[in-house]
Amino acid sequence: MPFAEAMARGVPAAPSWGPPPQLAQAAVPVEAQQQARIVAGSGSFVGGGCFVQGLGLFAPVVGFLLGGGVGAAAGLVVLLALLLVGRQMATTWKCGACANPVASRDVRVCSACRATLAP
Repeated sequence: MPFAEAMARGVPAAPSWGPPPQLAQAAVPVEAQQQARIVAGSGSFVGGGCFVQGLGLFAPVVGFLLGGGVGAAAGLVVLLALLLVGRQMATTWKCGACANPVASRDVRVCSACRATLAP
């Protein structure tokens, strides 16, 4: 159908570079979007976090061998720091709706189910 006829009938002409209007996806209303929370999943036992925590266990022993009582006290501080760092490394974040792993706690939309993730 020529352009002039389409305009005379009131039919909008579809651009040749885009999808036809009937196939264009409608935006999902905000009310219909799924809301979910980010859930901290249990970390894996084998991984970088476990290795860092294991290194932390040796810190007081090495500190005692190198510096006596003061070295052991410094080793305990290092042990606590490495336990916290290892725990943070081992924590995985998951979508509360579909349990799909997400990259970090800062992600706001699940890549699998498109749920809006609240902090």
